[in-house]
Amino acid sequence: MKAILLNKTARAGAVVLAIAGAFFTVSMQEVSTAAPKIGYLADSNNDCTDVQVQCSDNPSPFLCRVNGTTGAIAYDKDSDNNCIQPLYRP
Repeated sequence: MKAILLNKTARAGAVVLAIAGAFFTVSMQEVSTAAPKIGYLADSNNDCTDVQVQCSDNPSPFLCRVNGTTGAIAYDKDSDNNCIQPLYRP
């Protein structure tokens, strides 16, 4: 009788541990995807200015702008100091 009860308890414990591990893995993946990226404003020649904005390179429906939802769009700076790729709101 004790062996049967112990066997059922061990199975239930293994199921609980597996479910908890799955939730922990998913939550860690969500945390690691949010990478901050510095965005820059572009001048009329598409050269980057010294104005920096906190943005993200994770695609979203909202572009990163100077004043949150308004203002100029912030861009990623390439090695030639060009601002071509727009960034997204964090």
